[in-house]
Amino acid sequence: MKKVISIVLMMVISLFSVTGCNSGAQESVLPTAEPVDLTLGALSGYCAMSMTGIINSGEYGDVEIAETADELKTMFINGEIDIATVPLNMAGKLYNETEGNVRLFAVTNLCALNILDCTGEVKNIADLAGKTVYSYQQGMTEEYILNYILMRNDITDKVTVEYKANYDELLAAVISGEAETIMLPQPQTASLLENTKGHSTDINVVVDLNNEWLNITSSIIAQGCLIVKADFAEANEQAIKSFISSFGDSVEFINEDTDAAAQIMADTGITENKSIALNSVEAANIVCVVGTPMLEMARNTVEILYGMDAQSMGGEIPGNELYLTYEE
Repeated sequence: MKKVISIVLMMVISLFSVTGCNSGAQESVLPTAEPVDLTLGALSGYCAMSMTGIINSGEYGDVEIAETADELKTMFINGEIDIATVPLNMAGKLYNETEGNVRLFAVTNLCALNILDCTGEVKNIADLAGKTVYSYQQGMTEEYILNYILMRNDITDKVTVEYKANYDELLAAVISGEAETIMLPQPQTASLLENTKGHSTDINVVVDLNNEWLNITSSIIAQGCLIVKADFAEANEQAIKSFISSFGDSVEFINEDTDAAAQIMADTGITENKSIALNSVEAANIVCVVGTPMLEMARNTVEILYGMDAQSMGGEIPGNELYLTYEE
């Protein structure tokens, strides 16, 4: 029953969110003397998936896809990109790093995390006790979501979490038999399942961490988000609002024309191939949440993760000015 409730919640938030992105962006648009050419970036994985419709439209030119958070952070801080889609906690860290010169203006992904296992011994979170969970991208939102769920289930001290340097290293560890229990987001979950076919490893998705989060908090995770520099947003309000509308269209395209979106993901290297894209789109929970719903969802997730580990947000909890709602 809880799984059904979770799915319904995600469907509802997706429908309302996309509509809100489009309608909200078209209201109270300020005039501007000159059009602004926005430059866009995304962290590879579920964040980049949310940009597929933007890429398809060609309205904003190329989207820079960064393989690492450090690469994307450098481009953003240096002004090489104006808008980026990033894991939620990266927004908090950048806010502190830039002395508040970051604004979060949309949620792009709900929870897209899974526990996979090839031992046959893990059926739920409690079964992780005594296990080593392997993952990668340490320091991103995924790490803190897992840590919070382990803490709330009183098994933090009973679970070892080991982080590999990158996805390829993790995949090699799974194929060699070193890694038997794994945490991954989408589309890497779908990639791992496809890339282990034909090997002796019989690996399965055993836990949806979105459901586990709901069991604990009765709230929805904001895992991915759109950010812009505060001073840039202030000077280019119309351009940001127009982009919000375009991003809402992008999300609608991805969720309604999945086959075409999956082909674009494969063609642009967002996923390894179309099959992986098709098998990961739904579970990537791609949305466009703006305004007050965004503020409440994102701030709630930020407060939970910060309360669990202050370093998840760079040592200090971001102020309310982080959240740009464009509401009076």
